[in-house]
Amino acid sequence: MTLPEKKRVLFLDDEEQILDSLRVALRRERKRWSMRFFSNGADALASLAEEPADIIVTDMRMPQMNGAEFLEKVTEKLPNSVRIVLSGEAAEELAVSAIPFAHQWISKPTEAAELVRILGRALATSELTHSSRARQIVTSVAKLPVLPQVYRELTAALAADEVCLDLVCGLVQKQPSVSARVLQMSNSAFFGLPRAMGNIREAVGYLGLETIKNLVFAAEVICELGPEDGSFPMSDFLMQATATSKLAAELLASDSEASETAASAGLLHDIGRLVLLQSGEHVSEYLRDCKGKPEDAWIEAEERLFGATHAEVGGALLGVWGLPHNLVEAVAYHHNLDALECPSMEPAVAVHVARAIVSHELDRSREDFDESSAPRISPGALALIDAPTIEHLATLARESFAADAEDEDACASSSRAK
Repeated sequence: MTLPEKKRVLFLDDEEQILDSLRVALRRERKRWSMRFFSNGADALASLAEEPADIIVTDMRMPQMNGAEFLEKVTEKLPNSVRIVLSGEAAEELAVSAIPFAHQWISKPTEAAELVRILGRALATSELTHSSRARQIVTSVAKLPVLPQVYRELTAALAADEVCLDLVCGLVQKQPSVSARVLQMSNSAFFGLPRAMGNIREAVGYLGLETIKNLVFAAEVICELGPEDGSFPMSDFLMQATATSKLAAELLASDSEASETAASAGLLHDIGRLVLLQSGEHVSEYLRDCKGKPEDAWIEAEERLFGATHAEVGGALLGVWGLPHNLVEAVAYHHNLDALECPSMEPAVAVHVARAIVSHELDRSREDFDESSAPRISPGALALIDAPTIEHLATLARESFAADAEDEDACASSSRAK
């Protein structure tokens, strides 16, 4: 019988006492993890050059080379590694500087069982998405693109003398890239939240406007779409994300917490496409082959060109970042709900149904649309909803499209006036 290969974990902390504590706390994991411990960044990098690691865990505040600098070097050499910060208090500016290179934050002190859980879940992310290739893609991408107009509105709102929290929340919720980063930070133990958070508005309020400013203004974290990305229909992408979010939340309106999670998952359900845009390979061919094509064409192209679908990539991204499991599942399986056992309405089912209805309504504008067709909802999900509900959601989708079109026209008029 062949034993499973051990996962490799490297720890870096300038305090030997901390390293000794980690050795003791994690000794029971030696049968499944091969662990190395270093007190010096240069020594850790030299070791990684000889033998890579699956997970790298580092402190932040260290002499000679801080955690952000160390992880930046690691990212260059080992872009497919999962990178985690394990640290006590650190300046917020330093924490933000690590965002492009760190996937999760864990605060000191942390119970051994909790540390094992976090590391184990990070290692299992690729199993959740059934695609090691998806994990390779997400761990090599540091930036997520945004639509310039919305990004500029958000930066202007944050730079105002009197910042309106409601306005900022609304703009963040219009931009999946920024929403994803906000949830990444709010779900990191570094910021001290005692529970998983899937509510974007609550996350903005929890982190505070100063942290949101640091996040949005960090050029290393978010980038505007450039001319070379013009073939990607970002406005349509945002319209579909917004409508899916609204419909998914409506399906779970009787449960406020589940509804908020479904809303966030709906907004982020296609975030994997934004990751693929930044992957640096086959992007031009991807956009050329898929422009104006239905959903199936995009998925076929993703499997052919990247070796993973946007759903798998999106699930891997949010999983590596440590977001709530039900949010990750909803994103990872929104095209393949039958892979999950969902006996009742939950965020994964809600996002799947919402996405199917939104896609069907968007397809009505296509010349080859079949009026006799129906939304492609899985049999399991279809058993949980009735025809009036589907029709109600279709109406909501059309209303959402109309509202987004009005907003876009208003923005265009405002830009021309200036």
